[in-house]
Amino acid sequence: MFLQNYNSKIDIWSLGVVLYIMLSGKVPFPGNSELEIIGNVIKGDFHFNHEPFARHSVQAKEFLQCMIKKEVSERYTAQQALAHPWIQNFASHSDQPISEASIDDMKATVRELELRKAVLSYFCSTVS
Repeated sequence: MFLQNYNSKIDIWSLGVVLYIMLSGKVPFPGNSELEIIGNVIKGDFHFNHEPFARHSVQAKEFLQCMIKKEVSERYTAQQALAHPWIQNFASHSDQPISEASIDDMKATVRELELRKAVLSYFCSTVS
């Protein structure tokens, strides 16, 4: 994944990753180190086994799968993403707010990242 010629589909992949985080409060390619995260990104394997995904439709998960595909030629274009039924359905109901549970998941992710950053900062400050 990292040693490719990039085109606009990398933006679709990035948006898919952001949407995954927004819907679940989790990252699609977790790891305990930067190297492990990069390895997981290169593998391209992700799942919907997190509890928050139980609240989301099959269409939403299918949309994510089409955006985060490892194989660039199989990944959605921007036009395909905009035409996806999940997006079209959301656009036609744009007066519906994001669920409170989804917002709570996003807040939990931010807190987790802040805690991780604080722990790393502490360790860095104590090591000479």
